[in-house]
Amino acid sequence: MLMKLESVRPSSAVRVRRGIRVLLVIALSAMALAGCGSSRSLKGGDAGADSQSAATASEEGAGATTACADLTGEQALKKWGSMVPTAWSDLAADDPRSWDFQGAPVDTYDPCAGLSWITLSIHDPALSSPRQIMLFHHGEFAGTATARPYGFAPKVSRTSDDTLSVTYTWAQDGEEPKSASGSCTATYTWDESSGAATQTGDLPPEKELTATDQAPAPVPGAFPGAGGPRPANAVPITAFYNSGGNTGPAIIVTPSGNIGCDISFSEFEDTGCGIRSYLQDRPFGVDEIGHTLWWVTGFNSGGQPHMAMRGGASSYQLGQENPQQYTAPMVVDYGQVVYYRTIVCASAENGLTCWNTDTGHGAFMNRQTTLFF
Repeated sequence: MLMKLESVRPSSAVRVRRGIRVLLVIALSAMALAGCGSSRSLKGGDAGADSQSAATASEEGAGATTACADLTGEQALKKWGSMVPTAWSDLAADDPRSWDFQGAPVDTYDPCAGLSWITLSIHDPALSSPRQIMLFHHGEFAGTATARPYGFAPKVSRTSDDTLSVTYTWAQDGEEPKSASGSCTATYTWDESSGAATQTGDLPPEKELTATDQAPAPVPGAFPGAGGPRPANAVPITAFYNSGGNTGPAIIVTPSGNIGCDISFSEFEDTGCGIRSYLQDRPFGVDEIGHTLWWVTGFNSGGQPHMAMRGGASSYQLGQENPQQYTAPMVVDYGQVVYYRTIVCASAENGLTCWNTDTGHGAFMNRQTTLFF
């Protein structure tokens, strides 16, 4: 009987190994309760130490923690950004409709979070230009939020370490981008069993991207697509300066009255636009003989327009100041696009963009400055 008891009694070596396992489990449990073993709190150099701890714990059979990726947001974007399909196929690398990796905000990337993100947009996007959301699990690229990009900038917020809430916007039928009222919310949660983020909630309706959606602004603030073909929603200018029965230039003015244009193809006069506030504020200074530079001219020259002085009232100013005697200029409402022959002008609250569709050159004008393209 004594021999049988001796045969099932653990050896001293076995007892030592079991003791080590018990101590290791107790130690790991204490660390978890104290928050010390959370990979969420580890940054930078701690990630390597955490990986080593996790590997050791796994080998001992006591479970593992997940390490943080040893990458910054910039490095993650450089590593995986090219894997995100562009909104339109067959784009050249320098096409402004490609994703703007340099301008993408990366502060939303978290190498330790169960789910983090980086939102991509095209270069100088319009309100309704496409965006795409890159998802990351513990800093590793985990695909995009949707199979195809959607227009308008999504609003992304974190609801937990591995869950994100995304609110999408879209323009209802007949709505301009600036007044888009469509809205829906989707939730993305990391699913460990499938190794992917799962999406619940709603997505915007499937709509084809328009020419305006895909066309970037040539300079910051300008009308998207300026420099290209005449937009499909452009309407003809209806006001023309009339002097003694002779029809002069097409004349327009912004709702504020600060910017107006004489659009002419006469051999004696070029198309030009004036910014009235420049006469006092002088953001471009004066010419060599002291005349204020307030007139943008050269739209018909074949090159970029430029600042110049103008002596005397322009045609649009005459109609603006004395509509009883002269033809009043057409007021181009914010959000409206108008044209006369090859000159197109788009009015917005932040300024007026005009360009020549033959040359692609033009200018974006407002109270603060004028940018040429």
